[in-house]
Amino acid sequence: MPNNSLRLGCLTLVLMLLFVGGAVYYFARIDAADKRAEAAEKQLESIMTVKADDGRKANEQFIHAYFGAEEGESAVARLERVQKLLSEKGKQSLSPSNGPDGEGEPDGATSLQTNVDRLNVYERPVSANEIEFLNEFDLTTMLSGEAHTVRLLVRCSVHLQPEEAGWKVEDVEVIGDLTAANQDEL
Repeated sequence: MPNNSLRLGCLTLVLMLLFVGGAVYYFARIDAADKRAEAAEKQLESIMTVKADDGRKANEQFIHAYFGAEEGESAVARLERVQKLLSEKGKQSLSPSNGPDGEGEPDGATSLQTNVDRLNVYERPVSANEIEFLNEFDLTTMLSGEAHTVRLLVRCSVHLQPEEAGWKVEDVEVIGDLTAANQDEL
């Protein structure tokens, strides 16, 4: 009899050790899975931040490239310079249609120099693949040695284009001249 109780005790001890060992192993795997999930979540958050930063850069590059023209540069040349920053829809919406054949600039168009200063950018994420930006900036126009500065508010919709591997400006809207609004308040 003492032999049976010893066997029963040993068997109970082995079963308890197996149960405890299995539980420890199971909880260790759950803990490891949680840590992997946290790491993946942080990595995704980091990627989304980088993506948003790239969208912000695309917006600012577009504003400077499109609204800041070199002396003697035509609107057509300016559009050619910003092509890589535009989606197909953006290219269509900004294509010049005021020339004699619906292409380019009218004959005898005066070219001028413009410069973007004091750019303030406000952003609103619409989705993981779209960000809207409100851009407030001073646009200085030089014509015949005379400078004229206005404060513009421009909305840009920037979309992530997977097939083109990057953020592209899809829609541009000049909301208005804030200079006139500020002068009305004076």
